[in-house]
Amino acid sequence: MIARRVAFSLAAALAFFALCEGVLRVGRWIDVWAEPELAHTEFTYDARVGWQNYHALRGSSGIPPRRGDVPRLLTVGDSSCYGVEVAADRTFSARLGEKLGAALGREVEVLNGGVAGFSSSQTLAYLERRLAPAVVRPDVVVTYVGHNDAQRTATGLSDRELADELDNPISGLARASLFFWNVPHGMIATPLGEWLYGSDVKITGKARVSPDELSRNLAAIRALAEASGAAVRFVVPVQRGRGAMGNTGDGVGGEARRGPAAEEEEYADRIRREPEAIEVLGALLASGRSADELFVDGTHPSELGHELVAGAIADALLRERVVAAR
Repeated sequence: MIARRVAFSLAAALAFFALCEGVLRVGRWIDVWAEPELAHTEFTYDARVGWQNYHALRGSSGIPPRRGDVPRLLTVGDSSCYGVEVAADRTFSARLGEKLGAALGREVEVLNGGVAGFSSSQTLAYLERRLAPAVVRPDVVVTYVGHNDAQRTATGLSDRELADELDNPISGLARASLFFWNVPHGMIATPLGEWLYGSDVKITGKARVSPDELSRNLAAIRALAEASGAAVRFVVPVQRGRGAMGNTGDGVGGEARRGPAAEEEEYADRIRREPEAIEVLGALLASGRSADELFVDGTHPSELGHELVAGAIADALLRERVVAAR
């Protein structure tokens, strides 16, 4: 009798989790707190990369073939690159193509390979496994990373350590579940998550990527791009408030699971030290617009913010003749 009850309880638990998994997959919910557009984006799972755009590129059913001598740029990075809460044709990637095309008098193609939640480690893995420059064949790779590197983890594992652990078939199978991936991950910044993981996880937990590893990841991204004949540029990320990563003032945001402001600024400084760094903060400040107009929240640029970021990147690429007229 006891054995039957235990078996029934296990079967009921498995049925519950299977139902939750089915609902998430049918609804294509990548994150239970995601924005509507992001929540209905097709994603697939890779143990080394994590959840990623199913077709690798936003707004594309695959990697398109090169078209003659049309210059091609590839943008990669996190949700600010992806363009959370911004239409695909209004992201800085799309606007960058328009601005360069207008300045050069020719068509310029820009492919958006940003994925929400990505760190520099995941972006590097993405370039190695899904968007290899040798396959995409871009003339320029533009990287926008940094925000998520500074995030604190409740697991005590960095992104690279977690990826190593996920090579284990059992843990990898559990992590490949939408339910087990999103629910514990999303709870970290909630009262329940603080009770489960500890209220100090936002400050004392291990960073997803250390500043030193960020520098190594940038060097590896540079090597990948240059090996295929592409130039590389690293955008110094901006956010609203906290005095970090390009402070625009006028508010505080994006504090959940982030380290102290001074430490977070170190990530931006690491990117600034790269010879290929592009600063975009000045363009946002020079606009004279408020943070409410430039950002949709504490971190992600608004449509206006994306346009200004695109303008700053375009100016840098044109000034350095990275993309030229015919």
